[in-house]
Amino acid sequence: MHLRTLAAMTAAVLLAFACASPGPEPVPPTNYTAQVGEKVSIVENSPVFGLCAADVAVNRVTVTSGNEFDHPVYAQFVVADITVTGVRGTVDIVAGLFTLVAADGTVYQSSTTVSYGELNAQGTTAGQTVIGTVTFDTDAGAERGAQLVLHSLYADVPAGYWNLVGRDPGIPITMVVAPATGFEPATF
Repeated sequence: MHLRTLAAMTAAVLLAFACASPGPEPVPPTNYTAQVGEKVSIVENSPVFGLCAADVAVNRVTVTSGNEFDHPVYAQFVVADITVTGVRGTVDIVAGLFTLVAADGTVYQSSTTVSYGELNAQGTTAGQTVIGTVTFDTDAGAERGAQLVLHSLYADVPAGYWNLVGRDPGIPITMVVAPATGFEPATF
């Protein structure tokens, strides 16, 4: 047997035991769309890894022109502050599972930057909380009317959505302008 195949089988068995930890059965949410500031309960049920669950919240969304270390290729960075709390088993939620879908349908993949503390909630177990950011390099104004989408690790459908400004005019977004001396936040 190939060493690579053996390693993959061993990892699958270990993950199956990790996700099958005892605890109350999480109830799948009936509404998968939330507003910024609200949590979405994510339930993953993989035939290999078992039942795993987490609460995911988009705490706030900021728009920045970058800083001395990071400069957007397009016009701006849209930065989402995310909190992941393990509910059952072991979950893996990372920045790469998120996309930003603009109102015109343009899909932006997450970008890696050195300045914004990228979300890495790999191996988060029940009761643990991880906070990080997901950054998108977007065209100007792409956050208006956009949705932040969390894609499932195991299913072909998204696991959760958050509406950004424009879908609900009451949701504020913070605009961060990066002068040479630092950041100046302003809400609009």
